[in-house]
Amino acid sequence: MGLFGGWDVVAVTAETVSEARAFQAELGQRRELGALPGVTKDTILLAVPDPHPRPEAPWETKSAVVGSGGATLNAVLAVAEQLSARNGTGTLDATVLQSKRVCILHSSSTHRIPAASCVGKAFSPLPAGLASSDPSMPGNGLACNIDLILLVLQGWVGDASPGVWVCSTEPFLNLPASAHRCAAPDRKSTRLNS
Repeated sequence: MGLFGGWDVVAVTAETVSEARAFQAELGQRRELGALPGVTKDTILLAVPDPHPRPEAPWETKSAVVGSGGATLNAVLAVAEQLSARNGTGTLDATVLQSKRVCILHSSSTHRIPAASCVGKAFSPLPAGLASSDPSMPGNGLACNIDLILLVLQGWVGDASPGVWVCSTEPFLNLPASAHRCAAPDRKSTRLNS
């Protein structure tokens, strides 16, 4: 397996605009600390609010939620818009995705776990740390689920061709060692052994 060169874009979905603002700040801070595996200084970090978010306050009228499928499509659109703008195109150009490694992480609702409501489940601290060969390096300390998911995906994606990977931030992702890793087109296809 080749070395993983890092993500071109990491996008985290959010239910509301205020959640997206908080997630964007957290992503930026975690990048500065070196806590996001596979994220470089060139990686575009996006927090994408649902187009029809749930109300900010419980007394507001409920609107339709888009669900994970709608959130995925919305995030892909936001990523394509961002990449198109950075390429200097005045219009949306979906071909910009063809040469990029994009990771879309779903940060689902926090109302089921009130303890995670201030930062969301993706950024809630876990009793785990990201090991580093140099303990004085920033980023050591408590890890969040998003850190661990990016770490596992970094090892699994390997030298795969560019593409879009979509993952939830709810599970503790642990792919078995027997799982075939993603590989460039001339390698084995992706599959998990049982």
